[in-house]
Amino acid sequence: MSDSTNKHGLPRSIPPEVKQQLRQEAGFGCVKCGIGIAHYEHIDPEFKDAKTHDPEKMAYLCARCHGNVTRGFWSKDMVWEAKAQPFCIKNGHCHEAFDIGSTQISLIIGNTELVGVDHILLVNGKRLLSILPPETESGPYRISGLFYDSRGSLVFTIEENEWKGRPDLWDITCEGGLIVIKTDPKNIALQIRCNQNRSLTIEKLDMFFDGVRWCVSDGILTFEYRGYRETISGYRLSTDGRNGTAFIFDNGIVEMGKAGENSVNLGPRPGQDNISIISNTRFPHG
Repeated sequence: MSDSTNKHGLPRSIPPEVKQQLRQEAGFGCVKCGIGIAHYEHIDPEFKDAKTHDPEKMAYLCARCHGNVTRGFWSKDMVWEAKAQPFCIKNGHCHEAFDIGSTQISLIIGNTELVGVDHILLVNGKRLLSILPPETESGPYRISGLFYDSRGSLVFTIEENEWKGRPDLWDITCEGGLIVIKTDPKNIALQIRCNQNRSLTIEKLDMFFDGVRWCVSDGILTFEYRGYRETISGYRLSTDGRNGTAFIFDNGIVEMGKAGENSVNLGPRPGQDNISIISNTRFPHG
C-alpha cells in the first residue's frame, strides 16, 4: 500500500462521474450541514478497506463534519441518515461564505475592475449585484447578488457574503478557489474566482434577466437586447464616496459609471492596452 493507493490497490483519485453523482445526490453541499466546499467520504467500508469507489457507500461531507466522524464524535449511522436526507435537498440550497474583509474590496467582471462602487448592476430598477460598506467599523463589506441562467431562472444568490446554489442544477463545483455552476454538461452559467487578496472575479457568465442577456467570456462583458449587442472591456471604475452605480439598464437605455453622492472615476486598468466602453447607449425599440 502506498499513500496514493490502499491495500487493495484502489487509488485515492475518484472518477469524475462518481464525484458528480455524489454532488448531485447531496444537492451540491455537505449532506449534514449544506456547506458547498466538501470532500468525498467512504462511509462503509472506509477507504483503507474499500475495493471500489462505490457512490452508494460514499457521501459528500465538508471538512468539519468529516472531522467529527473520523475523530469519533459522530457515528457512521449519522452519516447514513444525512445521506438519505441531505441538508441541501431539504432546505433548497447549498451554501458557504465568501472571505470578505473590512477593507474596501474590488470586483472584477471579465477584465473590468470595480472599486468602491456600491451598485454594480441595476436592470429596470432591480438591483442584481452590489457591494455595500460595513455596518460597523470593524465589520466586513457586504456583497449581494442574484444570478440567473440563460433561460432566466435564478441559479445562484449571494446574501451579504453568504452564497447559495440551487440543488437541482446539473453541477456545482468548488475547487481551488473557483465556483463553477453548470446548467448542463456544456454550458457554464457562472464562474467566480475567489482571489487571495479577497477580491472576486466573475470569469464567466451567461445570464438572461428582464429581456437583457449579460455574458462574460475571454475577459469581455457583453450585453444584448432585442438583437443589439455592446461590449465592455479593460476599464477600472471607482468612486470617491458612496452610491455610485456601474452598469444601469433602464427601458432600453444603458449607462456606465453613473454618479451618486460622489463622482464615478473611469479609466483603463493598469496594463490594459485595448479598452472599449459604451455610455448612455439607447437600444432601438420594436
